[in-house]
Amino acid sequence: ARYQANMEVIALAFLLPLLIFSFGSRLLGKLAERLDYRRSAGLAMLLGALAVGAMLLTDGIAPFVALWTVFSASLSVVNYALDSLYMQAIPAAGRGFSLGKYTLGSALAGVVGPLLGGFLFDYAGHLVPFMVFALGGLLLGLAMLAALGKGKEG
Repeated sequence: ARYQANMEVIALAFLLPLLIFSFGSRLLGKLAERLDYRRSAGLAMLLGALAVGAMLLTDGIAPFVALWTVFSASLSVVNYALDSLYMQAIPAAGRGFSLGKYTLGSALAGVVGPLLGGFLFDYAGHLVPFMVFALGGLLLGLAMLAALGKGKEG
């Protein structure tokens, strides 16, 4: 009720980020590579967190769509950059097993995150999961910039 939108408008709101993710993946990956994977991971995490925080302040569907699109693209850049950094950092011997562990960790986060968000939504308030994500994303983005450091990958 907050956005005064029917299901068709909501479906269209999520269509743009889906199309960008589906057809713009190559461009987003090239962007991450051009900016340097280390910096692009941290900066994209910060941008995504800011977009989620700004979504809390929107009342119209158009600003929400724009912010959701920025968030989705940012998260894609984070994923591409971290995947690339990980693949560059592990030796070729045992790469399959290492990649399996990395994928398992990502998949578990994809399960635990929504469960925790749903719990916060039900028991702490409907805006709380977004506030927690925005704050956590800002802290994670800053930590990524600090931990990954500067420099071009080889």
